[in-house]
Amino acid sequence: MPTRLNIFALPTRTTLLFGLIVLILFAPVVASLFWQTPICGAELFVVMLLLPLRRFLALPARQAENLRPLTPELRPLQALTEELAQVNGVGRPPQVLLNPNLDSAHAFGTWTRRALALPTGLAVSLLADMESGIASRADRAKAVLLHELSHFRNRDAWMTFFSQSVIIVAIVFMALDFLLYLQVPLIYNTLVRGMTEISGRWPQVCDWLRPFIPGRVDVVCDNPQILQGVSVWLRYEAFNLSAHGPFVLGGLILLVYFWRHIVRTREFYADARTAAWLGDADALLEAIEYSDQHRRLQSAAAESPASSDQRRWRSRLALRMPRFHPTWDERFDCLAHPETLYGSPVTIGVTAALAVLCLELILGSALSASFVPEPGSPTIFILGFVLLSVSLLPLLCTQGGQKSFLQAQRTALFTYGAVILGERFLLTAVLSLTLWSGLIPLEELLRISSAVLGEGGQLDMSLPLPAWLYVWLPFVFNLLGLPLLLWPLLRLDAALKQRVLAWFAAPWLGRRFVVISWGITGLLAAGLWGGVLPLLVVPLFGDLRDLLGIQGLGILVAALLLGFGLTTFLLLHRRWHGRCSCGAQVESFTLGRLCPSCHQPLNDWLLARYTLNSED
Repeated sequence: MPTRLNIFALPTRTTLLFGLIVLILFAPVVASLFWQTPICGAELFVVMLLLPLRRFLALPARQAENLRPLTPELRPLQALTEELAQVNGVGRPPQVLLNPNLDSAHAFGTWTRRALALPTGLAVSLLADMESGIASRADRAKAVLLHELSHFRNRDAWMTFFSQSVIIVAIVFMALDFLLYLQVPLIYNTLVRGMTEISGRWPQVCDWLRPFIPGRVDVVCDNPQILQGVSVWLRYEAFNLSAHGPFVLGGLILLVYFWRHIVRTREFYADARTAAWLGDADALLEAIEYSDQHRRLQSAAAESPASSDQRRWRSRLALRMPRFHPTWDERFDCLAHPETLYGSPVTIGVTAALAVLCLELILGSALSASFVPEPGSPTIFILGFVLLSVSLLPLLCTQGGQKSFLQAQRTALFTYGAVILGERFLLTAVLSLTLWSGLIPLEELLRISSAVLGEGGQLDMSLPLPAWLYVWLPFVFNLLGLPLLLWPLLRLDAALKQRVLAWFAAPWLGRRFVVISWGITGLLAAGLWGGVLPLLVVPLFGDLRDLLGIQGLGILVAALLLGFGLTTFLLLHRRWHGRCSCGAQVESFTLGRLCPSCHQPLNDWLLARYTLNSED
């Protein structure tokens, strides 16, 4: 029987994707609290935090509006759900509800409220299977319920809907805020004219209003200027678009790509958890096929013959749309090869690159442009390294030390670099073509770029040429830095983790492996951020004297952290490396390998606890 990886012993991808969404959307908003920006402020932070929270907490009530409680004859399903939740450590059992219009089971809820919606027809079939007295049918019904309960055990139900609320609120709020600020020039000119006329009749009006709204009164009362001219309006609208556009565009990318992957990935984790509970993945796959068949039959019965044209049109559209739910074949492949849960090396590279580009896009907006210290920002290296390292960990546990893993590492890094440099090359080409063709005069480009990139949107004519400082030089820097920095760092990260996997006798390794792996990646990222990158970025984009200030202190702190981490690693490595709990010496780790002395599997906590006879 082939050995399979226990994906719950590693960092979970749903948590990683959820953290990325929150980081990308909230990092610029939080930064605005500490750096002066023209639009963003404490009120925006409160709105961006409270509105998603309010939508998320109200979600169960809204979804339950179309649901009905269980009928008396179906109430044994609630008792069965509570029993399964108690036996498998799910915690508080969800309330089972019915929806005749639903085509599949659906688990949803918040931190305090849990609900499980079942189609009425499926609920009747599940109860009939449980009462049939046939073991295979009863196991199939239990598998359907256990799959939905596993969403609560994996804690992905609340992450799915809270991340959706964060993205939707960011898109809608920023779009409305953009439309509001479109009217600011008109409102400003109207206020200036009105206050000029009012203060001419009652000069003391400005003095009366100044204690209540001092900053705004100063703008319209003290030497006010009417905004005139197309160029002034274009510069303001360019700034307004650069402030809100990145949030809207980044939010759409997060919704279409990252949130879709959360929805798909949580199903793979639910399958793995249910298979481990049952000990048999074939029973789960049979239950999945049974649920899919019920959904197809219900959908076909609900449609009238007159809607056949619409059904064919929707089918053609669905083939062109990205699927939010994995197919049976994809779920089977993930159960057979759990190390592919993060996707292929190409998918890993694309995901890491899109996360970096989204974060840099939003951090580069006019709302938080002052937060970015220089165009050679370490974001592209730090975040890219962390995502590639964590995403390649399942392959390391199953293929570590083999040529296939090295090939997967190279493919992921090459894909990541191709996407990052492709975006940089496209930006460089567009800006170079704009300057060469003379479509926008250089002076006007300087003014617009200063308004977009300068702190607080002020026109800073002392800013160096944006085309060189913000596009061409970073392109060359990333072209050379990605392979020269990330590849050796990824190899070092994999080598350290592979040595940790050989601490067979450490009784705490299974419980602490996630923390240890994050610690190794975090320390290397801290060394890259605080030590290596400043020595490269400061000479290119800053002043060497900065190394004597905060930058130098950061290098010292990073060196101390790396020294402490390396010392701790060497002490633990010397004590635990290559020893089985029986005392026998085993040099290297391979998933499923047995100790030559006691014949027990090494690191059995990394082995999945289910069989899959269909694949075996």
